[in-house]
Amino acid sequence: MNQLMTELGQVYYQYRPAGPQQPTLMCLPAFGWDATDYNFKHLMARLPSQVGLLAIDTIGVGHSIHSQMVRTVPHILANLEDVVHHEHVSNLLLVGPV
Repeated sequence: MNQLMTELGQVYYQYRPAGPQQPTLMCLPAFGWDATDYNFKHLMARLPSQVGLLAIDTIGVGHSIHSQMVRTVPHILANLEDVVHHEHVSNLLLVGPV
């Protein structure tokens, strides 16, 4: 589990870099309490190793639960953007819960 201190607080995430010319699958968090990597573990286990993976527990989800943080759309997007920039990820494919 990786962690990054942002302006909004500590954010936890799982990250596996992509191979050359391969996309990174970014799993978007749900609005429950489960960790993002837990919600997508079956999908993540089936992907080829050269495909990158990024599962971010934004504010209020999984390992990044902090009662002093306000969970708003701008804060969720800021968490995602902070981690993507920190890890220098490009060529993202977004996957969210149904």
